[in-house]
Amino acid sequence: MRGVRVLLAVLLLLAGAGGWTARSAGGTAAAAPAGDVMGALREELAGLVGGWAGQNAVSVTDLQTGQTVSVNGARPQPAGCTIKIFIMMAIAQDIEAGRYTKADVAALVRDAMGPSNVAPARELIRIAGGGDIGAGIRRINAIMAGLGARGSILTHPPGYPWEEYGYRASHGIVDNLLVADELNLMLGKLYRGEALSRAATDYVLWSMTLAIPGQNASLGGPLPDEATLYHKIGLVYAPYNTWNDAGIVTFARGGRTYAYAISYLGSFGPDWREAYRHGASVSAAAWERLSAHYASAPVVERCFAETDRCVYGIFYRYWRDNGGLAQQGLPLTGRFEEVNPTDGRTYTVQYFERARFELHPEHAGTPYEVLLGQLGREQFAAKYPNGGPAAGGGDVCFAETGRCVRGVFHDYWERNGGLAQQGYPISGEFEEVNPTDGRTYRVQYFERARFEFHPEHANTPHVVLLGLLGREQFIARYPGGQPVAAGLATFVAPAAPRPDARATLLRQLADYDRFRVGAATGDDADPTLGWRGYDRALERFLMVRPELRAYLLWYYRVVAPGDLPGRAYHPPAAALLAPPSLDRYLAGEAAPDGR
Repeated sequence: MRGVRVLLAVLLLLAGAGGWTARSAGGTAAAAPAGDVMGALREELAGLVGGWAGQNAVSVTDLQTGQTVSVNGARPQPAGCTIKIFIMMAIAQDIEAGRYTKADVAALVRDAMGPSNVAPARELIRIAGGGDIGAGIRRINAIMAGLGARGSILTHPPGYPWEEYGYRASHGIVDNLLVADELNLMLGKLYRGEALSRAATDYVLWSMTLAIPGQNASLGGPLPDEATLYHKIGLVYAPYNTWNDAGIVTFARGGRTYAYAISYLGSFGPDWREAYRHGASVSAAAWERLSAHYASAPVVERCFAETDRCVYGIFYRYWRDNGGLAQQGLPLTGRFEEVNPTDGRTYTVQYFERARFELHPEHAGTPYEVLLGQLGREQFAAKYPNGGPAAGGGDVCFAETGRCVRGVFHDYWERNGGLAQQGYPISGEFEEVNPTDGRTYRVQYFERARFEFHPEHANTPHVVLLGLLGREQFIARYPGGQPVAAGLATFVAPAAPRPDARATLLRQLADYDRFRVGAATGDDADPTLGWRGYDRALERFLMVRPELRAYLLWYYRVVAPGDLPGRAYHPPAAALLAPPSLDRYLAGEAAPDGR
């Protein structure tokens, strides 16, 4: 963003300027339970936003509980460079897949996420698309859609609104858009490790700390030193006059780390500083409420070294309050979305050794917001499509399934949650070989469990154990491990240019050599960019020459990796034209991504 560089000098002076006072007025606020910290925060945010001119959307999500409060949070807003967060997610995936290294894109990432320059972001989109900006944009939209976005969309590289990549025709959309509630949803999944691997998550979060000082004073202005802000700002001038700032705030209380996502997508009138201060007002309100709330809050998170997985928020509370390790077992996955085989709907789930937790938002605020998946029914139907082996009668029978429970199984059923935890019996008792240890036990299937009789534990509380249905079902459904969210699958770069591209590439290389000589003397450099003028002008040159850009990228990674400084493409065209490098590239023996 050219304007951001001019803007930042002023921002530095404004970091401590302006007050953050609530104003009374209306506002379209999302519902939240009254009488709790989030309810109070919602009322305060509604009062703030109601007193501001223009179109403003605010969303705050407690990442311990998943509860979100917002004002106009479901409304699409013009997106500035904040949307670069999702460009970084694609780049992080590629680095992890070995397509290139962090060093290869370090200069681009720092320029795009630090001073928020737009040319480097455009180049990162091209790299993410394997040399095709349109493919990169589609990939980034797939990432956002896979994380739950429906109204957020990238239609062009930030800062290049005149470029068209088909969204005007396919969606009737010209502008980049973000939805505050969706932004928080995606940030929450990123923070919890539900979007990327741990290493890739850490890389994206690191990129969200690169903002230069003046940019940190909007959301970051009210935050004390104890808080850490991961965020990305965005600014769009006329006709939208938009200021975005969104990210994640973390802080420690009692030896534990707490976090919340916060998004301010605002607009400004004659003075852009209004929106800048509005973001600070939102941040002050969220910090005051949530930091105080967690000063003495109960633990809402637990991690397990045995499986290197954690349980958060409402899933943790359910785990803790409903038998913990004995009933549910260790967590095997993080949260992810899964189509339910019973009703065909998609729910957020987490697998445990003995259970599958399902988040049912239609029951929000009730004891049924978390339900156990019917693993017993699913597995029994898969293993015994014609019904289980013959079994005798029982002590307590259920007309709903025509099955009975007796003896120690009935005692266990009653003492350990009954219908809510175990469900109805769907079989009688019979002998079955256990898939975990290969031994044969007397078992009985219930909708949500498999009871196993362990005579070796006779006269102890462990004579009846729950089968590891969660582990067995998870392995059966996902032999490759936890699925990546839709849209986050491995991206395949397009093939190398065909041999008939040689003439075009040779002409481009000749142009490049002439340009290089001229730029070195300052003839083609932008003087307003100072010592970086050569690099910026060269970036612009390469932006419109995709075949040359792809070849140079390959050359620096494969032929001459030592010549890949962060700021230039220095070898003369004569060196680049020398065989066999060019011929290998054009023959398709080397891919543009450097593999």
